[in-house]
Amino acid sequence: MEYEQRIRKYRSWYAKLLRFYSKPYYERFSNEMEQTFGDILRERVKEKKELIGHVIWVFIETFIGIIKNNLTTYSMQKNIFKVLLVTVCILLIPLIAMQFTSEVNWTLSDFIIMGALIFGTGLLIDWAVRKAGRYKVITIVGIVLLFLYVWAELAVGVFTNIGS
Repeated sequence: MEYEQRIRKYRSWYAKLLRFYSKPYYERFSNEMEQTFGDILRERVKEKKELIGHVIWVFIETFIGIIKNNLTTYSMQKNIFKVLLVTVCILLIPLIAMQFTSEVNWTLSDFIIMGALIFGTGLLIDWAVRKAGRYKVITIVGIVLLFLYVWAELAVGVFTNIGS
């Protein structure tokens, strides 16, 4: 009986994880995936094998599948391309400025870090626009504030060097 409660709990968590698949994929496969997950856990109990390690492995594997599924969805690819294009355009500003002034002195690592920061922020904003529902504005403001905080810290350590 104890195992059945754990299996129900793990299956419930797995069902919540499956919701992150694209809608067509979720609607087509989620019930079967959830059922199979529960059946495999019951088999493991019968064979007296541990559950948690298997559950963690399946969750990681499913999470990777969700990322792949969402990246292959056309609208997501289009949005990623737009975010990438905006990132490149923003990074062109310091690149061009370096040609005309000695005040801008970025290294390759500066471009890589800032590119990752801008690209990641853009993807988070895109996600918020699509998924945040009625909390869209608050979520986007939070993302932008987090971006500005990290940017200020990386640039000059505004907040961690107070009083130094």
